[in-house]
Amino acid sequence: MAQPHTAKKDVELPRDLIGPMQLMEELAQAPEAKGSTPIPSKATMLFVSAMSAVAKKNLDDALKKLQQAVHEAEKESHKEPHAIALVGLGYLHATLGQWDLAESNYAESCAQWSTIHGEDSPKLARILADTATVHEHGGHLDKAEAFLTKALKCASKGKGEKSPEVQGLYCGLGNLLIKQNRLDDAEQQFQSAVAHLKEANHPSVTFALKLLHGLLVKQGKTEEAAKVEADLNKYKNEFAHKK
Repeated sequence: MAQPHTAKKDVELPRDLIGPMQLMEELAQAPEAKGSTPIPSKATMLFVSAMSAVAKKNLDDALKKLQQAVHEAEKESHKEPHAIALVGLGYLHATLGQWDLAESNYAESCAQWSTIHGEDSPKLARILADTATVHEHGGHLDKAEAFLTKALKCASKGKGEKSPEVQGLYCGLGNLLIKQNRLDDAEQQFQSAVAHLKEANHPSVTFALKLLHGLLVKQGKTEEAAKVEADLNKYKNEFAHKK
């Protein structure tokens, strides 16, 4: 395993990978919850401590704890602690820009989550979306698209096709398609997201409109871009007055 360069002081946490930090917060709060909540395993507690160290950029400490977490999880009959430890390790490598290692960790974690919950479980949406992002950073756009498509299926099953969260994933798919120079396909994703978010009157419609406007400009569709820009300004003003 490649060792992190902990002397690097300007390392930034990957803002587009939210799953591991959310998972850390959920697991850290679990022992305080009411009722007969099971005591977290040693591997899970090591994961929580390691992610806290990552957040503080104490990467040596984080690596040691995550390696311990993987080792402890391998002793357990249940696969979930191992899947959790692997995603933490993947996040650490992503923080360091070691995308090949991050991709491997995330993909293995995804496979284990799928075994635990089933391939189309809504519980997989978050890890699948993050795995798509990791593959995108690693330059493997086909893999990224495949994982994001799976994430959309799981998220739609849990929250509904028209939900703002699912439309946000469709916007992510649009951006991914742009990187593959599939501009017409990307436009279709953005147009659909805008329509659903308008129907929901959700603030994230401004984000979708901004993406659509940028794409139309890129395509040289001046008149359509101008209409979308006017629409964007209208919604910006509308939601600004609601604050």
